[in-house]
Amino acid sequence: MKFLNSQRHKLSFLLICLAGLLSTCSQAGAREWKDQSGHYRFEADLIARNGSTVILETAAKKLLSVKIDKLSKTDQEHLASLADEHLEKTSESQTWHLRGGLKIQGAVVEYGRRKVVVQRRRGKVYVNDKRFDNLPEFYQQLIPKVISEQEKSDDPTKDLKKWVLRQHGRERSYMVDGVMVEFENGDLYGVPFFMFADEDKTLLKPGWESWLAADEDHKRQEAHELELQARAKANREEALRERQVQQLQLQMEAYEAGLFDLWEVEIIPRNGNGPWRHVVVPARDSATASSAALRENPGYNVSAIARVNRD
Repeated sequence: MKFLNSQRHKLSFLLICLAGLLSTCSQAGAREWKDQSGHYRFEADLIARNGSTVILETAAKKLLSVKIDKLSKTDQEHLASLADEHLEKTSESQTWHLRGGLKIQGAVVEYGRRKVVVQRRRGKVYVNDKRFDNLPEFYQQLIPKVISEQEKSDDPTKDLKKWVLRQHGRERSYMVDGVMVEFENGDLYGVPFFMFADEDKTLLKPGWESWLAADEDHKRQEAHELELQARAKANREEALRERQVQQLQLQMEAYEAGLFDLWEVEIIPRNGNGPWRHVVVPARDSATASSAALRENPGYNVSAIARVNRD
């Protein structure tokens, strides 16, 4: 696959933007870009990007579509810094516009994905194991809208309790993407993306895509580490089994060569409580066999001992 995929004119780029596949970026002046090998270098402006691709414009007004993972480490770090700058801008307290004309004043402090579980228990509505009636007023207004958006129905917003009752005790689970907003009084609330007006969603989109990419990298790293740990554990267990087999073989060879005998030892608990036991231990004499039996069974005394016949 070629490193660069040139576009003939801006029409294709505009179509991409209209399709909502890329987030537009302000031009901050041309800079040198290069691939991971360093063989391809060119001056270009950053025009647009998403989680996997950037659109660059050269001085000759040619548009280049480049996969981010094909760029040099320096270029990838530059793109990551732009995402950080964007988060810094959105992390300042400002007025956010919600659907329906509502406005909230606060700072976006974190992107995230949360699971919302709704269920009826003992005649009450629970959300993530908390009673709906005990939730802050903000969430009491938000939860019905989350369900309505996911279910594509207005019923939950009209009467949530009746809607939950019609689920006949079934648990309803929803994955919600959004941001944590810190209000001016210090309270933190999660606000789903669908609640924001279109203009504010566009402002938040680049940071969300960067968060998604970082989250996927973290998941891949965790999966890789888990695989390595499982493999190492399996290797240790296999090595232990091999050593045990080898030790058993050596013991059998030593027994057949007459280097030791097998002794049956009867042991009883010192305090008189508990069952009597019969154990078989390898040893050269009865005293050694008694010591071995007691070492493996603390709290017991030897009652009787006899050598096992070889026949």
